[in-house]
Amino acid sequence: MKRLLSFLSALIVVIPSLTVNAQQLESQRFSFTLDSPRGGLSGITVLSREPDFIKGVMVNEFGFSAIEFAYNRDNHRVKLIDVIDFLDNWRTRYVLKRDLTAIVTVLEGLDRQVGKNYEVNRDGDTVCIRNRRHGLTYRFSLLAGTPARYARPVNIWQGTDCDANVTMTPYLARGSGNMAVIVCPGGSYFWHDHKTEGADVARWLQSIGISAFVLEYRVGGIESFITHSRLVRRGNRYPDMLHDVLRAIESVRCDSALYGIDPSRVGIMGFSAGGHLAVLAGERFDQFGPFGGCGVSMRPDFLVSVYPVVTFTEDCMHRRSRRGIMGEGRGVTPGLADTLSVERHVRPDMPPVFLINCKDDPTVNYRNSELLDSSLTRAGVCHRYIQYETGGHGFGVTASKTSAEAASWPCEFIKWLTDIGLHINTEYQQP
Repeated sequence: MKRLLSFLSALIVVIPSLTVNAQQLESQRFSFTLDSPRGGLSGITVLSREPDFIKGVMVNEFGFSAIEFAYNRDNHRVKLIDVIDFLDNWRTRYVLKRDLTAIVTVLEGLDRQVGKNYEVNRDGDTVCIRNRRHGLTYRFSLLAGTPARYARPVNIWQGTDCDANVTMTPYLARGSGNMAVIVCPGGSYFWHDHKTEGADVARWLQSIGISAFVLEYRVGGIESFITHSRLVRRGNRYPDMLHDVLRAIESVRCDSALYGIDPSRVGIMGFSAGGHLAVLAGERFDQFGPFGGCGVSMRPDFLVSVYPVVTFTEDCMHRRSRRGIMGEGRGVTPGLADTLSVERHVRPDMPPVFLINCKDDPTVNYRNSELLDSSLTRAGVCHRYIQYETGGHGFGVTASKTSAEAASWPCEFIKWLTDIGLHINTEYQQP
């Protein structure tokens, strides 16, 4: 404990000469304070974001006694890169890795993923993290001057009557007046594909001048998938996830000035089950809310549905997604299945739809998209449907995970945006 506190007293002010590699994103800076049974201290910490890692640098206010670490975005673990000599022993390293993992996880907005040994509280731009075991309390506040495009993750329900904790992570493009997209990863309404259909998609959108917001909408969860616990308790189920995506649209529009986005160009992009949720929002945008009271519309301006789940009544349904969104028990009825079969409730005033899938999809039967295409055509909804012969499922915008033909869909999407009168602020880049 003495060594840990000695280290902390030497922590957390940025090295003035710190530079960021050209391949890195710009740094995010936080003011920092520590309260402990033996005293307190204050300073600044710097996090530099890369595609797969977050690198952190912590030094004392006099420019010495530094520690460097890398936080893996996929498994949420910290690797210590460099530690000052007097801390270089296995016991102190173990404690440091646990606390740093908790700190960065919370600063990324993933409060629910920290262990029970930590208590987390938020107040505006300040987050407080308390290590119950050692009696240490950390406070971090986002500093003025941090690039807005690295705005911290937010709980979309904070400040409303809903007590849910649903994280939305912004990936803001440079400049202002940008188009915005709510990204809904797939996962059968039981989990989320955070990387391929979440962060990777958001970073690509960000690179072409579209601000992206990755939404961790409520899902059944792995525990309920394994144990069928929703037979005896409600858990997460419809309409929770629809409320989440509509609230995300409302939240982004309410804070459009803060995010530098154009509130008249806000769409939804969903993959697999997330593609179903995107279309569901385009059909039911006026049936719930308002949630936040700022008086904006929750109608998306366009929808992008990639290899989506569509029907819960036809033989080609995806049964795991049906169970994920509907839950289990008495509430699961044929009427609810009909309600959630989006091909049955297409409306003429829906937003324009961009729809793609692959005929060799091994997960979601290709006929799902064909059903939706037919319904959109009958209703006269502006849309474009592309069906690829090969490509599979679950590839997002990652060309190496699909066929050459299916890898072209991002380019087709950009062309389609132009066709419907929506223009991005930078040239298209192949993901």
